[in-house]
Amino acid sequence: YRDAWSDVEQSLDRTDDRFIVRENDDIVFGGRLADVERDGVIVSVLIDSPKRDAIDAEPSGGNDVFEPQPDSALVEEQLLARVPTVDAGTVETVGGSIAFSESHASPGKSLTKLARDADAELRYRTTETGFMLDYVARLGADRTDETLSPSSATVLGEPRIREQIREDVTH
Repeated sequence: YRDAWSDVEQSLDRTDDRFIVRENDDIVFGGRLADVERDGVIVSVLIDSPKRDAIDAEPSGGNDVFEPQPDSALVEEQLLARVPTVDAGTVETVGGSIAFSESHASPGKSLTKLARDADAELRYRTTETGFMLDYVARLGADRTDETLSPSSATVLGEPRIREQIREDVTH
């Protein structure tokens, strides 16, 4: 509510304070305060993912080229090292030895590019002590025993199927 929020808002540091959403003492989501919207007595607080810190961190120089090395070393020693507010969580070598380059790119953009090239997955997360990045081959697991359909109540209504065709332009 607006009055309670007004008491808190005065003491906020929008740059350094972490916001954490909890459910039953478990962290559901966390990040940095992005914006506040007021509607009558209700206040909506918009929170950016910890990825925002990686996007806003110091960009690379012009045309930085890294010799082939394990992608995990690129993540921990080169890219994530430029983001002082995000620590390495679970970091695996996924793509083996990779040559990599970036030019005036934020660490957030470069990490996304590296994960795409190495066929890895990224997850920024909030912990009790700060922000972490996981760089792994695969997040989660397949659920092959589930069927998506209205009859099995895993889809609401009838899905609308649309065919989309893409063709490469040659001229």
